[in-house]
Amino acid sequence: MPLTARTTWYTGCALLVPMLAAAQVRDTTVAARVARIEQALEVGGANGVRTFARLAERMPAAGTPAVSVAVLHDGQVHWARAWGTLEAGGIAPADTGTLFQAASMSKPIAAMVALALVADGRLSLDTDIGPQVGDAWHARGPDGSAVTLRRLLNHTAETSPRGFLGYAAGRPLPTTEEILAGRSPATSRPVIVDSSYAARFRYSGGGYTVVQLLIERVTGRSLAEEAHRRLFAPLRLTRTTFAQPLPDAWAVNAARAHRPDGTMLPHRWNSYPEVAAAGLWTTPSDYARLLLAMRAAYRGARGAVLPQALAREALMPGTGAWGLGFGVRADGDDVQFQHGGSNIGYKSVAVAWAGRGDGVVVMTNGERGGQLRRELMRAIFTEYGWSMLPEL
Repeated sequence: MPLTARTTWYTGCALLVPMLAAAQVRDTTVAARVARIEQALEVGGANGVRTFARLAERMPAAGTPAVSVAVLHDGQVHWARAWGTLEAGGIAPADTGTLFQAASMSKPIAAMVALALVADGRLSLDTDIGPQVGDAWHARGPDGSAVTLRRLLNHTAETSPRGFLGYAAGRPLPTTEEILAGRSPATSRPVIVDSSYAARFRYSGGGYTVVQLLIERVTGRSLAEEAHRRLFAPLRLTRTTFAQPLPDAWAVNAARAHRPDGTMLPHRWNSYPEVAAAGLWTTPSDYARLLLAMRAAYRGARGAVLPQALAREALMPGTGAWGLGFGVRADGDDVQFQHGGSNIGYKSVAVAWAGRGDGVVVMTNGERGGQLRRELMRAIFTEYGWSMLPEL
């Protein structure tokens, strides 16, 4: 090969190598990440071949008109997106300010309020709650053993029921005391300790209604008021409330609940006076900031909503892989904390890491949105290279 030709060939290779390398660099802009996630919902597979579908196809297939997501990365809300409409067949679009029922994701937020009262010395994690609840609830097990706040928060208090069905619009809402007693207008069973008191995990919305009572008794305020004072106002969460029923001013941009067949509940949604267990209305972006607030407390940040020692205790895996409010799993030197939510017509999930500050919140307004929630979570975990996908 003549020298000139060799020189030209080497020069061409020298130019081509960086061009090929550049072409192989993965686009990590938010727009590119979101586009890949939208196209990569894994819906099945056989004989080692995985099957994927687009989010736009999966939403109507799951009877879920609206989906909203917020992603945390490196300790910040990296991006938030919403898809669809507030109701099936409607034209009002869902956006990142659209409210969803967080359902059982209410519990860790109620726990944070209770822990703030522990930090103030107004509640205790390990003393008998009987004197504080008085005759409003029989705080004893069948064997006479005492109930403590810790065991209510980590679901080892042996309380029932597991969950609540809520109340249609226009129906009277019971007080906390009426819910606990199972007394009209409450339609749920009484909240009781119905087996021998032991450190055995038993998930219980009823137990969190007792926490609700404790907060009301020691503060003289509703949980909605105390949570606003302790968390929502300081964190500037303008789209989050425990108010039940949802005030009209908030309802304008709230996702409606949908049945398994994809049709909307005629009264739009149920109300949940069992607010600590199931009554939070919020957005993924606001809930993501609550996760960041818990992370900040865990890391001992100045001005955090909880003292570091208490936050670390709350995010310590215990019986049933549960902390004080969140489900908790160790991930090497890090800690993953999470919770799911399932009210009638709403399915949601939140997961974050206390150390590296990654996480995601997904909210949907369909009774079959649970499957969509799993598919989106899997796509997001794959996109970011995260491990330890929660079991949903």
